[in-house]
Amino acid sequence: MVDVTKENFAALLPHIEADLRSALFVAIDTEFTSLLTNTRYSNEWFDSGSDRYRKLRNNLTNVAICQLGLAICKPSARSNEYECRVYNIFLQPPHFLDHDVLMLCQASSLSFLAAHEFDFNKVRLLSWYQQENFAALLPHIEADLRSALFVAIDTEFTSLLTNTRYSNELVLRVSAACKDSEPHDRGVGHEGAPLPEHQDRTLAPSLLAALHNTTPDLHAQLRHQRIIVRKVTAEERTQLADRISHDWQELTDDTLQWLTGCSHIMWLMASLRLPVVVHNGIIDIMLIYQQFFGPLPATLPAFKKAFHSELPCVFDTKLMAYQLKRIYKEEVPVSECLSNTTLAPLTAALQEQLPVLFKPNLSITQPYNKYSGGERPHEAGYDAYLTAACCLHLAHLHFTYDLPQRSLCRAMDARELLCQLKNFANKINISRAAVFYVNLTGKDRTAPRPPWLIVENTNRFFSFRGSENNVDVNDNIAAREIKTHSSSSMPVYFDPQVLHAREPQTGVSNEQPHPSTRSIWTIDNNGFVIKQPDTSYLSQHCNTNEKRSNNLTADSNSNVQKEPKLPFVSANSKDFSGGLVCHAQNVKPLEKFSPETVSLLLSRFGSVDVRSWRRNKLLVAVASYDTHDQILTSFRAPGLRVYPYSALKHSALVRGVLWTGLLASGGLGAFLLYSAVTESGTRR
Repeated sequence: MVDVTKENFAALLPHIEADLRSALFVAIDTEFTSLLTNTRYSNEWFDSGSDRYRKLRNNLTNVAICQLGLAICKPSARSNEYECRVYNIFLQPPHFLDHDVLMLCQASSLSFLAAHEFDFNKVRLLSWYQQENFAALLPHIEADLRSALFVAIDTEFTSLLTNTRYSNELVLRVSAACKDSEPHDRGVGHEGAPLPEHQDRTLAPSLLAALHNTTPDLHAQLRHQRIIVRKVTAEERTQLADRISHDWQELTDDTLQWLTGCSHIMWLMASLRLPVVVHNGIIDIMLIYQQFFGPLPATLPAFKKAFHSELPCVFDTKLMAYQLKRIYKEEVPVSECLSNTTLAPLTAALQEQLPVLFKPNLSITQPYNKYSGGERPHEAGYDAYLTAACCLHLAHLHFTYDLPQRSLCRAMDARELLCQLKNFANKINISRAAVFYVNLTGKDRTAPRPPWLIVENTNRFFSFRGSENNVDVNDNIAAREIKTHSSSSMPVYFDPQVLHAREPQTGVSNEQPHPSTRSIWTIDNNGFVIKQPDTSYLSQHCNTNEKRSNNLTADSNSNVQKEPKLPFVSANSKDFSGGLVCHAQNVKPLEKFSPETVSLLLSRFGSVDVRSWRRNKLLVAVASYDTHDQILTSFRAPGLRVYPYSALKHSALVRGVLWTGLLASGGLGAFLLYSAVTESGTRR
């Protein structure tokens, strides 16, 4: 395993290229500077493939890869063994000409990387460049370097030795110093200090271009990070023309090499048409395309076409694990092994738990392997290595269980491995969506999700608020509405500070009151969060002898008064099993009926997503049919009604089409009837 940084990239690049040319496949993982830039881009069960792509595209616009992991795998000379060479590449975007990348860093993402020992000091100017922009730049690069940008002496350059602004004053001072010098002088003054390592690599070409194009009697060279200037005659200048051209070509080549950096690796992978393996890699492939090939296209179909033209064969090990678990669901060992599809647990289970013969062995063949000393989760190189191992084991598992007889099990060769994976090619896993995966070469597969649900707010007197899944009431009518709509058997108590709810058989409890300071109704499995009340506290406000009556007379020390001065409702009914509701004064204004509050209410049934739909109606998408059925049968909350969504009944588009068809049919029928009547009258 090798960490690739600015210092060793030039030396390692030939080795990486040689490894790629002999590779069977390459596993890739990325670490990036931000994950979720806005909550409106969150994953939802509603999302189609196009919806998810649109969200991710908007979310990833200014996100950059800061670490790229490559696990380059090839067959070993020994049977059933594979060699892996792992490169952990640190990246930073370049700035050049007018190319200056706006990069978004999210505090939580950087904290996450720091918690997993990410070395930010290694992110030092190992650049990348989009192939599209680079291709556009190439035809004009020499002209740009020679004339438009670098001849403009009025342009302000960065100082060689300080951070102050630098302009054509440099050329003027050099010219003045050379004015009295003889042509045979090797140089003017002393050599000067070397160019600082951290300076922009385009600075030296800029200064050389400025000197050559404005001072024909000077010759400047870059040697060992120093610019050496000497005075020459016109004849010497002519003789040096070829040398100047050669030096200039070397300098521009070096500048372009620095500018493109890691991009050469990805461009070579694309030219070799190498199979690429990722794990849950939709974000990885989008960032790779955005960072190394071109801007993300506006639509999913355009992205599929563009990405497939660059990297035509991609596998996703998370999707492979999901699919194999379904294919071999009757095989208990397989189901147990693939129960957790997170990368590290999945790889460990495939290596240690699954009883399969002839498991392929993947070993890192580089001299230094820091991963042999332990796990390094969320380091791109280590995760790429796990992805490669996971791919090999899943392919062998599929090969073994797909055999008509287990006695035929044997070691696979490399060609059989790739052939075994062909049905998973170019299918990228999509989590928490209405589709199973994005198919880069075809139609996305729709997941068999249950129908959507509609949650309707039927009560105009109260609505849900905040993070505690509660209901506020603001008058006596609203309190009666609670009693009317509730199907719970729990007695519920309201007082000026706290709500309590309890089962009648539990009696008195010393449990502390719910820590709310508002008059609220808290929801449990039957519509309430059960909080056993301190009845001694309640007795200070309510006369216990009058709890069985529909009319309540307040104690002289109580805050509760007779109706209508203070709204209350007796809960002495079948809904509340003899309980009592006392409503408080000064209740705060109601908050809106919102997706957030309804989502909290429904979350106890399973994974759900809620979005606004129509006035007083929300749409709910759920993960499973069990959750769907439980919500329909068990969810009860006052003022809310839940029922299934039907496209035929509720979709505005479908209804519009149906009404249009109905009107067209009616119009056609009327026309035919009119024509028939007219024709009949004519005959008479």
